[in-house]
Amino acid sequence: MRILQVVDVYPPRVGGIERQVAALAAALCEGGHDVTVLTPTAGADRLPGPVTVVRAPLGRVAAVPAVLTAVRPDVVHAHLSVVSPVAVKAVRAAVRADIPVVATVHSKVQPWVAALYRGTDLLSGHRAWPVRWTAVSRACARSLRPVLAGPPAILPNGVDLRFWCPNPIQPDADRPGLHVLAVNRLAARKRPFDLLRVLRATRTRLPSEVPLRATVVGDGPAHARLRRYLVRHGMTSWVCLAGRREPQQVRALLSQANAFLAPATLESFGIAALEARAMGLPVVARHGTGIADFVRSGREGLLADSVTGLTDHLVRLACQPGLRTAITRHNQTAPPTRFGWDVVVAETERHYAAAAQREAVRALRSA
Repeated sequence: MRILQVVDVYPPRVGGIERQVAALAAALCEGGHDVTVLTPTAGADRLPGPVTVVRAPLGRVAAVPAVLTAVRPDVVHAHLSVVSPVAVKAVRAAVRADIPVVATVHSKVQPWVAALYRGTDLLSGHRAWPVRWTAVSRACARSLRPVLAGPPAILPNGVDLRFWCPNPIQPDADRPGLHVLAVNRLAARKRPFDLLRVLRATRTRLPSEVPLRATVVGDGPAHARLRRYLVRHGMTSWVCLAGRREPQQVRALLSQANAFLAPATLESFGIAALEARAMGLPVVARHGTGIADFVRSGREGLLADSVTGLTDHLVRLACQPGLRTAITRHNQTAPPTRFGWDVVVAETERHYAAAAQREAVRALRSA
C-alpha cells in the first residue's frame, strides 16, 4: 500500500508527535508498505531508513495537491494537533481527489478551541468530510465530541516494548525513600511548576530520614525560571534538571528511578509515562488525561485530581515500599502489549482498510 503521512512537525524537531509519526512510518515500511511523509519542517529529505520525506515549507501549502498527484497514495494519514495547517490542507485535497483519509488527532481540544472549530465548520464543512477520524486516547476523543459529527475511534500511540523493557527490581526496593523521574518539555502546557511544587511539598511532608531525590528530563522555555525556583527554595541538592536526553539515556535513568511523575492536565497521551510504565515504574499522574488509558489507579500507578493528590501519592510511595514494589511487580509481569508497535501497526492498517471501504461506498453511491 502507498501511504502518505502528513504532519506539521517532524524530525529533526524533537517532540512527541514528531517521534510518533517517524516511528509509525518506519514500522509501516517494515510491514511492507511504501511510506512517504509530507511535512513543512525543514531538514534533510533523506533520513536513515526507507521512509521518503517531502518537505514543503508553510509558504508552499498550495503545493499539497501536487504532492498527492506525484505520490498517488492509496491512503492519506493526516496527523493533527491544535494548529496543523499543512495536515488540514492535505485532508481537504485528498477528500476532493477521492483518496481515502485517516485523520489522527494528537492533542486534547480545549473548550474555546472546540467553539472555534464549530464556527469554522460553517466554512469548511469538516463534519461532513468522508474521513476516518481517530484520536490517540479516550481523553482526546472526549474533547473532540463537540467538534465532530460522531465519536472518533481510538488509535493509540506506540512504543518499542523490546527497548523499553523492565529491569530487575532494585535490591533496596523494600526500603523507604523515592527517586522520582519526570520526562517532559519544560513549557506551560506540561505544568513544570506544578511538578516542582509537588516535589517540594512531598519533601516537606516526609520524615527527614526518608530519602527523596528527583531527576527532571527535558528542555524548554521555562528552564531558567525553574532553575531559579530550585535555588530560591533550596532544592538544588536533590532535584536535578537534566536537560534533553536521548532515548538510551532516558532508559538508563528510568532503570535508576522507582517512580514516574507526570503532572500535566492536558496530556493527550503521555508517551514518556507509557515508556516508564513499560519498564515497570509506578506512574503518578492526573485523572482525565490520556495516561488513564494505560494506568489504573492502584494497579499500574496512582492517579490524582489535584497537586495535593499527586503529593499524597508520592508520600505513599516513599513511605510504603510494599505498595511501590507491588505496582512495580505488576507492571513488569503485565506489559502494555496493546501499545506495542506490532499491535498499533495492525490497528492502523485496519483503519486504512475502513477508510478505503468508506471511500469505495461513497464513490459507488455517487456513480
